[in-house]
Amino acid sequence: MIILFLATALSLLAIMLWARYDLSRFLRTTSVISDEATLDEFKALARHNMYGAVAYLTLGAVFLAVGFCLVVRTGVVGTCLVLLFSIPGYYLSKSTRELEICSRMLRCTHPGIESEYARVRHSWLERLLPDF
Repeated sequence: MIILFLATALSLLAIMLWARYDLSRFLRTTSVISDEATLDEFKALARHNMYGAVAYLTLGAVFLAVGFCLVVRTGVVGTCLVLLFSIPGYYLSKSTRELEICSRMLRCTHPGIESEYARVRHSWLERLLPDF
């Protein structure tokens, strides 16, 4: 059970680090959505994050279930192990969320793509899977 827990916890951290890297790279190179190419990069970023979120939620459910069993079976040792991964994961998730919000709040300076940009942003927030 400990191996399953560790594999799940490390997978969750890997997904979050990948999303953080992707968001940071995009924000370093993009300050406004100014043309079709930038919009296409934004769409790719949104797709990656939406698929990553599905994987993260699925693994998160496994993490909670296995973590609960670990705490019940091993007591203090299991609690410490769960906290060892939960606390850093929480702060990493929180800071990654801030980057995600920043990426969705970029200004669009090209009038011809504003509506598509708004549609992608809305889809990223409201849908489970991308529709763009």
